[in-house]
Amino acid sequence: MGDVVGLKNKARGMVDVRMGGRTHSLRFRTHEIAMLEERLGSSITNILSESQLGIRTLREAILVGVAHEYAGKKGKEARLTVTKVSRWIDDCEDLGELMSTVMEAVAMGIPGSVEEEDDEESDGGDAPLEQKKSAKNASTSKNS
Repeated sequence: MGDVVGLKNKARGMVDVRMGGRTHSLRFRTHEIAMLEERLGSSITNILSESQLGIRTLREAILVGVAHEYAGKKGKEARLTVTKVSRWIDDCEDLGELMSTVMEAVAMGIPGSVEEEDDEESDGGDAPLEQKKSAKNASTSKNS
């Protein structure tokens, strides 16, 4: 238990982690990051700094990140507790791997932290950025 399954969608700050006998999908978007800041009383940059990382930070990140699985399901919210998340961490086989994977997902969830890939067909594919801009401008002026 406590196996890191892997990043599900890096650009969206999502990661699958096996804890408590099942795979949980942790999600870190703007709302979850704001909730984490609120729960820890610190900014996201401070939370991600080496000096702030610890069990409490990990526990709160997991609690916030997995909350979407429990939201809106009658009675399920009450079953997600700090104690339950702490037990999941207790059962983890590789705490260092869990910590780094969860914190990486938090960091990737910060808006603008990962560049979205452009539509390759419309902007020149793997061409350098300047060529892509030229191709985009050329197609815009043709349509005008």
